[in-house]
Amino acid sequence: MGLEFRVLGPLRARYDGREVDLGRPQQRAVLAALLLSPGRLVPTDRLVEGLWGEDDVRWPKDPTGQIGTHVHRLRRALGEPGLLVAAAGGYRLGVPREAVDVFQYEDTVAEAVALRHQDPARARELLARALGAWAGPRALDGVPGPLAERVRERLAAGRLAALKVRYDVDLALGRHAEALGPLGVLAADHPQDEEVHRLHLLALHRCGRTAQALAEYEALRERLDRDLGLEPAAAVAELAERIRRGEAVVAVRALPRPCQLPPDIPDLVGRAGLVRVAERALRAAGASPVVGLSGPSGSGASALAVHVAHAVQDSFPDGQLYAGGGETGAVLAGFLRALGERP
Repeated sequence: MGLEFRVLGPLRARYDGREVDLGRPQQRAVLAALLLSPGRLVPTDRLVEGLWGEDDVRWPKDPTGQIGTHVHRLRRALGEPGLLVAAAGGYRLGVPREAVDVFQYEDTVAEAVALRHQDPARARELLARALGAWAGPRALDGVPGPLAERVRERLAAGRLAALKVRYDVDLALGRHAEALGPLGVLAADHPQDEEVHRLHLLALHRCGRTAQALAEYEALRERLDRDLGLEPAAAVAELAERIRRGEAVVAVRALPRPCQLPPDIPDLVGRAGLVRVAERALRAAGASPVVGLSGPSGSGASALAVHVAHAVQDSFPDGQLYAGGGETGAVLAGFLRALGERP
């Protein structure tokens, strides 16, 4: 069994089924940063920034020394010699990716999203398994520092996206009665999320609560206008109109929006300028830009590309595809499946 780590909830570690005492919050923050890059070198300055921020006014007198102290205590807590080592200005935690729950979770969600149209029942099963891995509402709960907060925000957004796919699949399978209650809670928690409300409107209508569905749509429309100066998206407005006309809404499916990006490495030391240049190019209005990043093996170009992709994800709401290598035909076939098409 060996060591197993949980990030989806309070940070926890178990060794052969036995709970490991991970120590004080700052010590846990150092472990969290190492766990998010399993088997890879994490520079000490990234650990410092992840714990205390970029502004050195907030740093202790000897931040590098404090990181070293936390690492020493973590070595003793984890117990395995050679597991946590110092190397080239940083530290490396030699645990396999599959020993950290967040990577299993994200892999399972990605598999489910790819299957949602071809095999919705299997996708539903995978999503239930993935979402069941959460041991609380917040990832890294109780872990301090800006790195932990950024990871919490990213995983919360990913969890919401996974829930929307889950309930979309439920509706495709005719499980509207089961989805109705959870969708109502989700809609209350996310009053401006139009996709959540689209799913809730459809579930209400299918459960015979058409008047409530139309009332919710009007409330959403007024809220978006008041708070954001926006009209509801076309997919939501069209669904409401079909419900109002009494049409049989058998399936109103959003187009698939694949999100294939690997987990972000949020702290890339010395790359802020490159990130800003790439972001400006990719966000250029009225353009369809292509940004190329190149470098020798081990230079971090791939990690930089993934980081930039996460940074501009909101500018590409129709989805993000990722080619991680392999034969050209296999990569293109994977893209087509993710977009709901047969290769």
